[in-house]
Amino acid sequence: MDIFSEEKDRQKPINFTIMHTNDEHSSFLPHRPSDESLSPESAVKIGGFARLASLVKKIREENPGEKKLLVSAGDFLSGDPFSWLSFSGESPELDLMKDLGYDVLTLGNHDLDYGPGHLDEYLDSAGFPASDTELDIIASNTDIPEDGPLSRRGISDFSVQGLEDDFRVGFFGILGDQAIDLIKNRENLEFEHPLVTAEAAVRELKQREADVIIALSHAGLKEDQELVKHVDDIDIIIGGHSHTILTGPVKTEDTIIVQTGCRFENLGVLRLCYRPAAEEVVLRDGEKNLLAVDEEVDPDPAMAEKVSHYTDRLSEYVSRIYHRRLDLNWSAFAANFSVPHLPDLAETPCGNFFTDALRFSAAEMLEKEVDFAFQASGLIRQGLYPEEVDDGKEGVTYYQLASIGGMGSGWNERPGYPLLAGYLTGKEIRRVLELSILISQYMGSPFYLQVSGLRFTYDRRKAILGNIPVLNKPLPTGRAVKSIQKYTGGGVQTRPTVQNSDQFQDIAADDDTEYLVALDYYLASFIPYVCEKIPFLEIELKDEGGEPYQDLSRAVVENKAGEEMKIWEAVFNYSRQQRGSLDPVYKDESGRAENIRELSLLATPAFSALSVFLTLLIVIILVLHIL
Repeated sequence: MDIFSEEKDRQKPINFTIMHTNDEHSSFLPHRPSDESLSPESAVKIGGFARLASLVKKIREENPGEKKLLVSAGDFLSGDPFSWLSFSGESPELDLMKDLGYDVLTLGNHDLDYGPGHLDEYLDSAGFPASDTELDIIASNTDIPEDGPLSRRGISDFSVQGLEDDFRVGFFGILGDQAIDLIKNRENLEFEHPLVTAEAAVRELKQREADVIIALSHAGLKEDQELVKHVDDIDIIIGGHSHTILTGPVKTEDTIIVQTGCRFENLGVLRLCYRPAAEEVVLRDGEKNLLAVDEEVDPDPAMAEKVSHYTDRLSEYVSRIYHRRLDLNWSAFAANFSVPHLPDLAETPCGNFFTDALRFSAAEMLEKEVDFAFQASGLIRQGLYPEEVDDGKEGVTYYQLASIGGMGSGWNERPGYPLLAGYLTGKEIRRVLELSILISQYMGSPFYLQVSGLRFTYDRRKAILGNIPVLNKPLPTGRAVKSIQKYTGGGVQTRPTVQNSDQFQDIAADDDTEYLVALDYYLASFIPYVCEKIPFLEIELKDEGGEPYQDLSRAVVENKAGEEMKIWEAVFNYSRQQRGSLDPVYKDESGRAENIRELSLLATPAFSALSVFLTLLIVIILVLHIL
């Protein structure tokens, strides 16, 4: 071949395919859709790793000469109970992902739920740095100290995949700002701003002669769209974190943005063409790039067998840490109705069940009345849905119960956030609820609190006076919550009626009464973190003597074995209190949280002028303070 033929070949378009997933969350089994509106009250199950394997193999068989990659945008670990096996020295997620032939993945915030040290041990058990696989793990804006955990696991800033002799696809991986904020246990990890990292990554990948540059971004769609406005020359963003189902690629500036949702519910397939003459990458097919991982897809037999192995191992492990023999496929209780965890930013039936489980389990273990319980909506991972169990009846399985509350860890070597209990005044209860309304507006529905033992009304529009310039922090009004009532009746809290109105007692805005509350470790540690950033909020969880807990481990509720009672364990415990059949009160909401719309003072011209004046005054004070 002469020089002119070689040059002509280098100018030929190159076809290649990238398959992608994100936010897998240890979800190996078919399940109800994460968007419950897609199949209300139906038995349809989507997802499943064995089904995904079938789709991936089918795509790989297409166009045999074409190069294909399989990548993940992070959060492969934590969420479903299969991640608990990491506490027994196993690594099922990466074992299966390596087996399926993933090429590149980045880290998400939930991959660090158990801490960098735990992830280090997990990657070690999975064989990293791997010699038997071509799977690259990249984390471009995660600063890993040389002498700390994860420093010996082969985690890189970049991955360059050579698909043909002179054609290279370069990847970098970033955690977004909000995702970083959610990492509670960082140990000695530090994180660079994603925009700064992205700019440097693009320069570096160009120096490495990457023809196509792809960001594996665990930041969410909104931050991805901002990224391409500030950083040029990113050809594709494969996104995650926000669990957004983009049925087709979104084009922002000159960048293609895609995301599949979560939990292996869809496989993203980008059929691409690189045009060397124009130095551009284009889509080869239509507007849709998602393949549903649903009942139309037959599971891959070999992968199904491996998933079954890990399912059995999980039941064995849970039996050991729960101190009783348990098969997660067993029915916890009968039910002939669904208990959804949606809609967003509202009371939900599953939220009521979950917080009641915390309140009643804490009361049983402490042998005293617990007044209230709180839980962030984002940690209630899914609803409860009856399915046919071994005896042919409909029921909710222990696997479902473990799945709705199985995230995180505490101070011992068992998975799950521990249940805590402590005292808050009536004034602090009001501030907790104000915080729920405020933060859920800024950071999304996962921060909206579900409650037990009380009902409250609020006006969401009145949560924020404005944004403090320079600090870029919200200025709360402290007046979004309009009323709070303590439930004083016996048993499960029911919807307020004329007949039971005497079972609700008003809590005044200046109430200094100490109330015993139950909550999980994540929420208990998150509240002080937020209070440091937002002015005028002070909330301190206290012991029985009124002293603030400096060490939250002292607030742990212990189970009958003298161990930390885990959140999932509290839910298991409460399931036994259902006496075989789920209480019908959980079929619907029970009036615990009501968003009302009062005549808004904030809409008046006088108040708008006052708001501007106060904001300017705050700026002047801040500037004088800085000077």
